This record gives sequence, C-alpha cells and structure tokens, in this order.
Amino acid sequence: MTCKDANFRFRGLSLSAALAVLLALSPASQATGKAGATRALTVVEVEIPGQSGPVELYADSYALVIGAAEYNNGWPRLPGVVGDVEAVGKALEEHGFNVTRVNNPDSETLERSIKRFVSSHGLRRHNRLLIYFAGHGHTLKPDADRQLGYLVPVDAPLADRDPGGFKERALSMEMVESYAKQIESKHALFIFDSCFSGSFFKMRAAPEVIALKTTQPVRQFITSGGADQQVPDESVFRRQFIAGLEGEADVNGDGYLTASELGGFLEEKVTNYSNRTQTPQYGKIRDPALDKGDFVFVLKRDKPLRQAEPERVVAAIPNSSANTALRTQQASLNPDVYLPATRQPQQSLEPSPAPLSLATPPQPRQQPAHAASSRYQAGQILRDCPGCPEMLVVPAGSFDMGSKDGPPDQRPVRRVTIPAPFALARTEITQAQWREVMGENPSQFKDCGDNCPVERISWLDAQEFVKQLSERTGQQYRLPSEAEWEYACRANRRQNFCGGNDVDSIAWHARNSAGGFFSKKPGAREVAQKQANAWGLHDMSGNVWEWVEDCHKDDYRGAPVNGNSANDGDCDRRVLRGGSWYNDPPLSRATFRSAQPESASHSYFGLRPLRVLAP
Repeated sequence: MTCKDANFRFRGLSLSAALAVLLALSPASQATGKAGATRALTVVEVEIPGQSGPVELYADSYALVIGAAEYNNGWPRLPGVVGDVEAVGKALEEHGFNVTRVNNPDSETLERSIKRFVSSHGLRRHNRLLIYFAGHGHTLKPDADRQLGYLVPVDAPLADRDPGGFKERALSMEMVESYAKQIESKHALFIFDSCFSGSFFKMRAAPEVIALKTTQPVRQFITSGGADQQVPDESVFRRQFIAGLEGEADVNGDGYLTASELGGFLEEKVTNYSNRTQTPQYGKIRDPALDKGDFVFVLKRDKPLRQAEPERVVAAIPNSSANTALRTQQASLNPDVYLPATRQPQQSLEPSPAPLSLATPPQPRQQPAHAASSRYQAGQILRDCPGCPEMLVVPAGSFDMGSKDGPPDQRPVRRVTIPAPFALARTEITQAQWREVMGENPSQFKDCGDNCPVERISWLDAQEFVKQLSERTGQQYRLPSEAEWEYACRANRRQNFCGGNDVDSIAWHARNSAGGFFSKKPGAREVAQKQANAWGLHDMSGNVWEWVEDCHKDDYRGAPVNGNSANDGDCDRRVLRGGSWYNDPPLSRATFRSAQPESASHSYFGLRPLRVLAP
C-alpha cells in the first residue's frame, strides 16, 4: 500500500500550514474564544541572551485549521479527521491563537479559505499565522526527476481515474508556496498531516537555542510522512503534535518551543510509533529571504509536563516475523517505545559487548591480514604536538554501511571497503585543543572546561581547523568521510550505537545530560566520560554532532564504496553524524544521518578530525 491507494482509510497528503511563528502567548493572554471570533491578543515577547530586555515577536496570533473528512468522489472517507481538527484547534486556542475552522472544503472553498486567511491576517508584519490541514493528499510523479504534491478537497476525483479533473480541483504545493511568499508577516509555518513530497523546502532545519536571528523572516514546513508513505486515518502525528505543544518537544528545556525543535521531535516520535512506516519531514522554504528565523511557542510553566496519549497504531504492514523484529529493534533503540502488552520486551537484536573499562583503552578486534602496515598498528596512539589531539590508528577493512530497516536516507545498505588504515581523534576536539590551534574558543559552554568538546563549530570552521593543524604538524589532517566515520563507529560490530546497545553507558544525550526538560544548565559534557567503542573511540554517539566531509545526498544510491566522501548532491549542505547532548537517543544511532548548511554553527556541533597515514 502506498498513499496512492484509495481502498483503505489512509491519508495521502495533508497540509497543516502554520503560517506564523510557533510562539505561544503568556498564560495571561491564553483565554480561549469561539472559532473565528475576533479579539485582541496580548503581545508575545521572548527573552534572548545578550539583549537588555524582552524582544517583541508577535502582536496577534491566528490559525486556520482545515479538515477534509467527507470525501464524495472516490476517495475514502476519513472519520478520524473530525476529532483531529477539534483537538488541534483546541490546543492552539490554549496557546493564544484565534482559530478559524473549515470543515469538508470542496475545491473552491479550500482555495478561498486559505486566500482569505492570508489576505485578512498575513499583511501585518507582527502577526503570526498557523494553517493546519488534515485530509487526503497525493503526489504525482510525471517523470523520474519530479514529484508534484497536492492537497485533496472533498470533491476531487481519484487521480488515476480522472487526471484532468484531479488537477483542476486539487490544490498544488506550488500554489501553497505562492501563498507563503505573499504573506508579509515575519513568520509562517505549514504543517501537513499526510504523506507528501517536500521538494520545495530544505529538509531538517536543526533546532537551536533562542537567539536574535529567531526574529528574522521564515517560512517553515512540517509534513507527517514522505511521498511514498501512508498516513493512517487515526493520526499518530496529531497526538504527538499536541504532546509537543504541551512541552514534550522542548528538549533543551529553555521554556521555548521552536518549529525546528517540534519538527525533530515529530520525526523521532512518529517514526517510532508508526513502526517506521511514517517518517515526518521538516525544513524551511528554499528562499534566502525567508529561511533565517524560527517559530517559537512560549511554554506554560503552571502545570506539569503532559505525557503523550498512548498510541494505537494502524499498522501499514501485516504482522510478520520481520515486523515483530522491527518493533523489537525500535524498543531497544528508544525506551519510550514498547512492544504490545501481550508480548514481553525482548533483548536488542545485536548482542551487547562486555563492559569496557575507561582506564585502559580497549583493544581492537582481530583485523584482516591486509589491514595495517608494519609502521602503524591498530589501536596505536599518535600525537604530533603537545597540544594536539590524540589520534588512534583504525585498521583497514570492510563493512555494510547503512540500515535496511532505517529511513530512506540510510538505504540502500552497501558494502564499503576502507583500503588503508587511518588515524582518528580518540575524542571529539576539546576546547583546549581548539584554542591551542586556533587561538580562541567559540564555545557556548566555556564554563564546562578545557576537556569539554568545542562547539558552535560550522563545517567551514572545521575545515579551517584541519588546515591549520596540518600546517602546524606537517601531517595531513582532514575531516573523515561519512563512510570512514561509520566504519570507525561500528568497530567491526553491528550494534545500535557506537559501542553497544545501552545508550546511557555510551552517550550524553538529552535525557541524561540536560537534567530534564526545564533544566537551567543543559549542554555538552567532558569527553571520554562514557564507555568507548571496541577500538577505543569515545563519544562517537552523543555529546556533540561531528561534521564529516561529505555533501548531503538523500540516500546512498551511487554513493562511493571505497571509503571516499561524496562530492556530489547538495554541497551547500554537509553531513553530521553521531547525535548530541541536545537530541533524544535515537539520533545517536550508528546509522543516523543529519545535514546542515556548511556555515551553520550551534552549541551541539563539533568535530573529530582524521589524520592520513603515510604508507
């Protein structure tokens, strides 16, 4: 089944456009009102570090919530949409939005309601707008290189039966993008609760702490699934969306929820709860004038953190031994995901290694006969100057890169051969090591100390560091390729994280480093405090994301199999691996991939350089 099938109750594509910043009002301004009622709203302000006082972001807040349930021209009806629209509207009203609801729109009503909403509320710069669409969606693929997404009103015919009539009545994503650009308000967010091709926006805008650039213009998008995925009528996405607004998505505990944080939260939770059949996507519009800011909710502190409602997932694939194994693997990756009550929790699919002592670096496993020259031995530590990082020799070898059960960007699994040994920094570059080479320390968490990883590092910064380190030592330093990074992470073992299956013993992540959702002191921790992997490398999972050399590719098709970095694809965005203190455990998995613009720098971006070994 894909989202094109119309014989079952799955939502093809559903847009919930949140055209405005996701910044909730203070409790005093959060009185709810009737849908569509006009009322004055309290100004929304946000505290930004380094500013003398609060910064005003929004004057009024408006949301358009659209639900298409009673389809009448071939598409299955979606009774679950009725409850979704009511629940989402109520949650937004509690966060200070003036909500307009539109139920069961035909083609004319759908387009007119969005156009009227934009013209009525989107012309004031300090308004924030949010549009939420729940219903069928559809993606047409006219050729191998294009995917065209559409919102489906209740009167649209099935695309395969009447292509002309479908295009006449359905609302194209190109038109939605046009409305987004017509908005004069600074912030706008679009949310699609259905499978959808997000080709017109940049994927995975990483969450970041509240800063002055938050106030800059932005158009952001969140979809509940990919173009070839199916979204059940009983919406897992809606439940997690509301849970995120109630505070669960505020992983750094600063009391603000950005749309980027929300997107990352939904990607993790919905992917897990849907047995990986539904993978939310999020990002910003491909327009340099509209991709700088971020939506923000001000979270309420007057009640305990809400726990998400238990999910009852409508399985997209039948029960099978493979499906059971997949659920078992997810349970091992994320302690919030459990097997059905009729089954007992099982052990991870991968055997955990014996506990390793941090006092003595663990010895590498037996390497192939060709893996090392007589000059370098696997596990050997090299250090080229007193303040330089310790570099650990990694043997040559082969491994299967990627995950057959992971999202599309981790597939297809391919055999990669690392032809020669190399040396990789035993830990992430520390603040002391960065200062020794670069003469300054850009880190946000300077109080953490010299042995904490340097952070707020962009890919361009990392390139300058390895250049200066090479000049200083006379050796060839560079960033590892993505293949070299994953090979070193795995250390000849197939485990969930870089060193085993027990993430708490291996990685600093959001649940064990940030001290809870409302901790005042989240951040990176000293390196080498967690268990190393089998080759003696620390913190490859967690602490800070690590830049690698590669240009970003949506998947591994055509990727190098000889250990080289990918130099095609989107080279304005570079790959990061390993997860961080800011993220939940699943993002620290050995196969998880992220990508960011090469100039992006955050308090959870760092590096781990590679030294080329002379033959």
